[in-house]
Amino acid sequence: MNLKVWGPILSGGVLVAISVIMLTLYSYTLLKPNPASFAFTVTGTDLAGLAISIIGLALIMVGAYMQD
Repeated sequence: MNLKVWGPILSGGVLVAISVIMLTLYSYTLLKPNPASFAFTVTGTDLAGLAISIIGLALIMVGAYMQD
């Protein structure tokens, strides 16, 4: 195991953690005004969180593929 393997895995893990935080904060803002009037709408924050998570998961998979 070396930096060639752990570099993409750790950076992908950081990106996935950032995307989870983004999506959690986004869902909290939906419920904050009035939880009874919950209405899901796709916004830029939602799409950015999903895109970052896909990139992070791809980096994790690339690091796992580079194992010896």
